[in-house]
Amino acid sequence: MFRDNMKHFTVILLMLIPLSLGAKDFKEQYISRGMTYMSFGESIALTDPRNPRVITLDPWPEWIFFLSDGVHTVEQLMVEVESQYKNGIPKDVRDTVTSVIKQLEKEKIIVLRDEPKKLPYYLEVPKEKWDSELAKKLMLQDGFIKAE
Repeated sequence: MFRDNMKHFTVILLMLIPLSLGAKDFKEQYISRGMTYMSFGESIALTDPRNPRVITLDPWPEWIFFLSDGVHTVEQLMVEVESQYKNGIPKDVRDTVTSVIKQLEKEKIIVLRDEPKKLPYYLEVPKEKWDSELAKKLMLQDGFIKAE
């Protein structure tokens, strides 16, 4: 009986560990870009230096990508989105933003962090404006890409 109770206690304890280590609620997490990008007039194309692919985004995901600066939380991003509605905020806007963020995170287009972290040069500046040598050096230093 004691062993069964200990097993149950251990499972509960293990389930609580992430909470005790300071894991933040989704809305309290800081949102950062996870890919580099290029500008094309009013649009952008994401470039993934870890995989040979280019990604274009619809307006909502593109907007969220631009707002993902590493120093603002998901909640702050949601407030910014809501502020754009002058004639009343649609009731499902937070659900939509949450869904878009989770999809972008799944694709590694954005990254959620527990602490703020300013975007590095190569994620902040569009690729066509980079100093290529500096960008490559910083990406290697940060482990964003691997040495060839």
